[in-house]
Formats: sequence, C-alpha cells, structure tokens
Amino acid sequence: MGDVTKATELAARIEVVPTLLEVICQTTGMGFSTVARVTEERWIACGVQDDSGFGAYPGRQVRRRDDPRQRWRLIRALT
Repeated sequence: MGDVTKATELAARIEVVPTLLEVICQTTGMGFSTVARVTEERWIACGVQDDSGFGAYPGRQVRRRDDPRQRWRLIRALT
C-alpha cells in the first residue's frame, strides 16, 4: 500500500474527521480545511472539506515548494 493510499485510508477510518473539518470551516469562515500528512517534500490531503471549489480531494498532493506559506515567506523576504 502506497503512502498516499495508506494516509487517506487511515484518515477515512476516523469518524470525527468530516465533522471536525466542517466545524473548522464554519468557525473560521474559510471554505476549505484539510487533515494532511506533511513531509519535507510534499503535503498529502487525507481528509478534505472544500466548499470553496479549491479542487482539493483526499489523496491530492502538493509539493512543499508550491506551499502557499512558502510563497508568502518569499514575498515577505523580498519586500
């Protein structure tokens, strides 16, 4: 079983994850929340609440260099 499949299946077995993600979206006013496995190289979305149309889904991977926080740090460093 690959890392992605294993991570998403483990999150899917935790019954409270969908409720937790929904509450996070409602509480913060954001249309997106996720439970992710984060490594040095990538983020793996394991559980997702995507009401914003961001296009996230369980198993989606994002390279760390594409991480919005990395971009923000770069912008702040350059200004």
